[in-house]
Amino acid sequence: MCQSNTFGASYLNLQTYKVENQIREINERALESIKKARPLNRLIVADIGPSGQFRPPVGNANPDQWVSSFTKQANILKEGVDLWHIETMSDIEEMIAAIEAIKSISTKPIISSMTYKKTKRGFFTIMGDSLEKCVGIQEDAVVDVIGANCTLGSDEMVHLIKELKSITNLPISAKPNAGQPRIDKNNRAHYDQPIQDFVSDIRQIVQLGAKIVGGCCGTSPDTICEIRKVIDSL
Repeated sequence: MCQSNTFGASYLNLQTYKVENQIREINERALESIKKARPLNRLIVADIGPSGQFRPPVGNANPDQWVSSFTKQANILKEGVDLWHIETMSDIEEMIAAIEAIKSISTKPIISSMTYKKTKRGFFTIMGDSLEKCVGIQEDAVVDVIGANCTLGSDEMVHLIKELKSITNLPISAKPNAGQPRIDKNNRAHYDQPIQDFVSDIRQIVQLGAKIVGGCCGTSPDTICEIRKVIDSL
């Protein structure tokens, strides 16, 4: 599968940068790029990321705004993709808004991927919702794949996938970070985890039952090539 570069191309997110009027051009150009870059017979996945707008008390967003924003983006992408990947959602309510938006205009499969932090009590979103609660809500929304991505390093993702496997029968997706970021004096993030350590954890994640694996922050084309080797060897 090849994923479109449309993570931040929802209406609300583009509005933050005052380019919301370019939403069609930005999403259509991303589709053109992925169609040119994908190998033969690979599926195109429409990437849908968070809007960057939070509900009260953190922000002023509401579900209707989220649904409208994601619907605008999905309507542009729907004819050019094979499935959807809603990822890096830290608020289960925003995830449900994105699922609702996509289902209103498309019947193509949906990968629903939240981002979690590991705490002493288990895995929770930054909004305080547990892994088990989020999975139940996602299942009720009738998605096709449930997953987790970002925030967690590959070693922590191994433990999350163990828990996730025990509470859902749906296919599982996992895209961990390459460890935790190190911020340099120029405020730039660096990820120092060796690729071989990362792919060793990916091997465990696949053996635990994940059906879709990849890399999030800190990973590179070299990382993906090594993941491919792991998959081919199993």
